[in-house]
Amino acid sequence: MARSTAINIVLPVAILTLTYGLAGPKTPIAVNIALSLLIVAAIGLFLYRIAFQPIAHTSVLVLLIASVGCHLALQGLGLVFFGAEGLRGPALSNAALTDGAAALHRPEHRGLWPDRSPSSSALWLFFGFTLMGKALRATAVNRLGARLVGIRTTLSGQIAFLLASVIGAISGILIVPITTLYYDTGFLIGLKGFIAAIIGGLVSYPLDRGRGVDRRQRRSLLLVLCQ
Repeated sequence: MARSTAINIVLPVAILTLTYGLAGPKTPIAVNIALSLLIVAAIGLFLYRIAFQPIAHTSVLVLLIASVGCHLALQGLGLVFFGAEGLRGPALSNAALTDGAAALHRPEHRGLWPDRSPSSSALWLFFGFTLMGKALRATAVNRLGARLVGIRTTLSGQIAFLLASVIGAISGILIVPITTLYYDTGFLIGLKGFIAAIIGGLVSYPLDRGRGVDRRQRRSLLLVLCQ
């Protein structure tokens, strides 16, 4: 009871209190970034707890349909909270790479491409060499078998959604200074990510050709999405 109360009541209230107490028009960018990561990570945890944990044992098709439903619900909530007008965040830094009088790259532009390699390498190391990463892979391959060998599949799902939420929050922080975001912008970004996942393999990371869908299936799925 104490653990459930702390997670389901104390944690949301603490995040809400921090947000109302710290967020404002003159809040430092570092504080805004920390609050964004904290809020989105909590959303991921509770999204899994409410929408996906009760149906985690079902088929992939049911989970995909539930994901689409969650997307539509969150998109509607985004329209309610943020409105239909686009929003754009401030620059993360005022420094720029210059060549004489001409500015070549803003720091927010330069932060996009170097961030991908360390993130991909860190995920590869996490899934391939850590005990928790191997537990997540085992849960993804065979949920019942993972439970039989002592893996807490519920915890694995929470960690997976936490990782996805943090990665999504970091991506949003990097992209918000360079483009105007709307409440439904995530659909196009997610569609591009889904195409990349099909090309790389839906159940393999990173780009493991021995697993996932074969080349012919990837090509067919990619053609369907492009059409």
